[in-house]
Amino acid sequence: MRRTITTQNHFITCIPSWRVKAAGVFCFFVLFLLSCKDELSYIGFHKEPRISTYYIEIPVNPSVIQMTGLLTENDLNTIGPRILVGRYNDPQFGIMNVHGYSNYAPPLIALTPSATATADSLVLQLTFDFYRYGSASTSNQRLQVFEVLDTIHSSFVYIAGADTIRRTDNYFNSSTIAVSPQVIGDVTFNVDPVYFDESFPLNQDRDTTNNRIFKVRIKITSPTLANDLLNDMISNPDLLKNFSKFSGKYKGFAFIMNQGDQIIGINPAFRTPLSTSKDTKLSLYYTDGGIKTKADFLFNHTTNASTGQLNPVTSFTTLSTDYASTTMSGIQPYKDIIPFGNYLYVQSATALVTKFDLTNFYQYIDTIENAVFNSAELVVNNTSTRPPYQAQFRVLDQNNFFRSPYIDSLVNGVITKAPDPYFQIMGSVLTYGLPSSPTIDINADLGVTFPIFRDTYSIPQLFITNFCQAMYTNRHYPQRVKTFCLMPTPNEFKKSINTFVLDKSAFLRIYYSKPVIKVR
Repeated sequence: MRRTITTQNHFITCIPSWRVKAAGVFCFFVLFLLSCKDELSYIGFHKEPRISTYYIEIPVNPSVIQMTGLLTENDLNTIGPRILVGRYNDPQFGIMNVHGYSNYAPPLIALTPSATATADSLVLQLTFDFYRYGSASTSNQRLQVFEVLDTIHSSFVYIAGADTIRRTDNYFNSSTIAVSPQVIGDVTFNVDPVYFDESFPLNQDRDTTNNRIFKVRIKITSPTLANDLLNDMISNPDLLKNFSKFSGKYKGFAFIMNQGDQIIGINPAFRTPLSTSKDTKLSLYYTDGGIKTKADFLFNHTTNASTGQLNPVTSFTTLSTDYASTTMSGIQPYKDIIPFGNYLYVQSATALVTKFDLTNFYQYIDTIENAVFNSAELVVNNTSTRPPYQAQFRVLDQNNFFRSPYIDSLVNGVITKAPDPYFQIMGSVLTYGLPSSPTIDINADLGVTFPIFRDTYSIPQLFITNFCQAMYTNRHYPQRVKTFCLMPTPNEFKKSINTFVLDKSAFLRIYYSKPVIKVR
């Protein structure tokens, strides 16, 4: 740590009242001119400065932490749903295998085929949102479709007749689910990285006139699925009005890419009341009385137009990474690691974050009194060309888990979650969630989240002045924040594999002022 001292000059300008006598004005003017000859002179003060400004750079001892249990599901409350699928051998992170899973909903409008209707074909259409992570070269990707054998439960609670649905588990990047070994769909398609990278921001802006579409159609070759769906539409229409029973029988699909060098995003959403030619969907083509007809089954939460019943479709992504041949070989969940080489990492979906330690900060501020922080900046440098679009800081606990702002409290003999009094004191510089999502985010000076410059891939100046001032003011509390991490914003953390590659020179750069006290 190094420190320099800067002495500020001070002056006071006095504007006399019009009632002041002319002689008094003249004397004041003369004194003012005389004082201007010496830039160190003070009018009405001693020449010694009353306040001094200090500068310090404090190491924050960064390390890398891998979280587990990262929720990747798309459900009723998800903004910007995405199902990731693909495979990529990353030179820094090893071999990544990403699989997508989803159930699907019955048609929004009830169709009543006659008993003589016959199934013609079953076609799965996947629409991609142009997100990608992988090779910079144009290449072929091979995607295969399998049937899921376990019911994918919805996170939404609702009543359908006499049935009540309640989530008993969640779906994470490490979740396992049984899948049939039989391939029921197979397609090979080309991914042009330049076209994808150009198209992604066009589809994210508010101008829909420049949107692009990229989709693949896959014929489903299951010997029974098309006939089973049609027969239930004919003879068991109540099944299609009850999502609980429907998703229990038709459990959904797994999307797996065993050949390729890209990880890409499937967009399961649709933006109109009814599905269009642009949407992800499963289409059953059948002939009824000589008329060709189609029924669409959708991969996003829907509302049945006939019954008003919500169909809470759920999809999620799993990811496995082999770090054996990388600089993070031997990494263990929630254990600090300093990778070989000169870099630290933050990565979505794999749940890698960079941790910062405030031990040196507290050791230093314990030696100063009555300090006012002029600025406090966390200085970090990104070298990756595929960074997140937005990032934030989140508080960690002593075990490297996301710290909860709630504590157990006994109320009328019942243990409940109550806000930690310390975090209520720190409320102006922290943002924390509900007991169902107990996390604490640090408010940077410009807000909780901060954007990454897309032209230079650089992180903006990360000022956390107010946070550091509050930590200084409340430094004697045992519950004080001791560590925090840099991570992408939660939705991006779950829905992408964007990466920071940081050098190890991270530090806190602080300017602060304090009064000069002289003993006379």
